[in-house]
Order: sequence, then structure tokens, then C-alpha cells
Amino acid sequence: MMGGWNEIVQDGGSGLVNLFGDFKDSCVKEVRYVSGAYVDEKLAMWPYNDKRTLILLLQRQEEGPAAIELAFDGVECFHLEPAGEEYDCSIIRAEFYWREGMLWWSDAIGFDPGHPPYGQQFSWVCARSARWRIRDEWLGDRVLYGAGD
Repeated sequence: MMGGWNEIVQDGGSGLVNLFGDFKDSCVKEVRYVSGAYVDEKLAMWPYNDKRTLILLLQRQEEGPAAIELAFDGVECFHLEPAGEEYDCSIIRAEFYWREGMLWWSDAIGFDPGHPPYGQQFSWVCARSARWRIRDEWLGDRVLYGAGD
């Protein structure tokens, strides 16, 4: 299981939720989004968002595992609202939901995919599929998804 990707299936992701302790006492450490669009070396553009992959690096205060990457593929929409620096950003609980063939993940207790809490201090993702892998070697504050300037 270490390092390899595990698909989240229609059981709602309960296996990962159980393994990662309902996401209790975890935090979103880093986020990476890949659209699929790009401009090549000749300045020609591929203007299609044909990847739409969002990857979250989550860490928690518990072993077995203490850090995971959670990748959403075919992202339709997402809302990440970080708490201000004067607030605690610990996740109390996160859940997965399947609705009309789409997978939703939210750190809001009682989240309703039919009525996302727009403008509220919750994060959520809606995608066609998701996968995860253990990344315990990535604990700490070192920046992993960028230059880290």
C-alpha cells in the first residue's frame, strides 16, 4: 500500500475515511492543480482542460498513516477556503459522497452535495473519480509541490 495509488470506489471512500480516522486532527498542507492546458515552446496553446486533477497533501496527528495524497481526477468544481492565520485549520471530520455519478469530498460535517455551502468556510471537491496513497515520508513543513521560495 505504501506509495501505490488506491482507487476510491462507490462505497463512498469509507475505507480511506476509516484508515485516516475520519480525517480528524488533519490539515490540508498543500494543494496542486493540473488543468491539462498549456503553451508549448513555440507559443502554441493547447487550450483544453483535459486533465483537471486536484491533489491534496493531508497530514494528521496520528500514525498509520500520518500523511496521504488525495488526488481527484476529472474535477468539475472545487472550493478551498483556508482559515485565516489567526484561526485553527484542523479538520474535524471529512466525508465522501456519491451523487449522480460524481464523487464529492468535503470537510464540512453534514455536507449536502445538492446544496454546497457556497461562501462558507468549508472546502469541497466534486470530481469523476479519486485515488489516494500514503506519504508518511512527507511529514513536516518542507514545501513539496513547488519551488518553496
